[in-house]
Amino acid sequence: MLKQRVLTALVLAPLMIVGIFFLSSTYFPYFIMLIVALASWEWAKLSGFTPNVIRVGYAVAIVLFGYMTLRYGDDVQSLNWTLRLAVIWWVIALICVLTFPKAKMLWNSKIARLVIGVFVIVPMWIGLVMLKGMGDDAEYYLVWLMCLVWGADSGAYFAGRHFGKTKLAEKISPKKTWEGVYGGMLTAMIFSVIAAVSLFDVANYSILDWTLLVVMSVVVVFISVVGDLFESLLKRHENIKDSSQLLPGHGGVMDRVDSLVAAVPFFVLFIPLFIK
Repeated sequence: MLKQRVLTALVLAPLMIVGIFFLSSTYFPYFIMLIVALASWEWAKLSGFTPNVIRVGYAVAIVLFGYMTLRYGDDVQSLNWTLRLAVIWWVIALICVLTFPKAKMLWNSKIARLVIGVFVIVPMWIGLVMLKGMGDDAEYYLVWLMCLVWGADSGAYFAGRHFGKTKLAEKISPKKTWEGVYGGMLTAMIFSVIAAVSLFDVANYSILDWTLLVVMSVVVVFISVVGDLFESLLKRHENIKDSSQLLPGHGGVMDRVDSLVAAVPFFVLFIPLFIK
């Protein structure tokens, strides 16, 4: 299993680097579209639909909806509203996680979960495309985001493994602990400080700016954990271990981006505050 995970990661990491640094703003949306299509196909399964024709149809519908949103909602303010709606959804998702299984009526319906998928997957696509268009340092903003989410995930894993005692959401994901979350947040803060010093004119930063940077890191990591837990909630409900077997040793695409889908809207709305 470990060998499979390493080999798959060795393939995925270069692909992501190529997508971020070598694809222009014209072609980058199509690169993310492929991820969106696969994630949507898996989300239909998480929603309780197993026939492949339904899953493929749902993936096509999500791709068309996301494409039309990007095509015709081409001003930043319009696209920001999509991200704000996603933020509202993730607050609701937090309630679902904290009250599990009491808020089951919000996501128990198969159709409701298909609708939720729109607020989960499409804003990730839109947010990443918006980041790619944010000037000369856009690629580094994308790397910063990836480091926040996946770097924090690694920090959480090691902190949880060595210090984890207090369960985070035992009914949903028994292995996750608060100590792991704190480790992830600390890792994210370090990445954010490094990113800010590298990318911005921090000589003009006030105490408020640094405080906001720390707050952003904590919020993004915390909500990424909510994304992970909400997918785990759906998998537990459907009694499945992984969203698919597309990525040997890693499960499915949703299993890799469950934290990212939640983090993207928050990060993209935060990042303009630091560009000075």
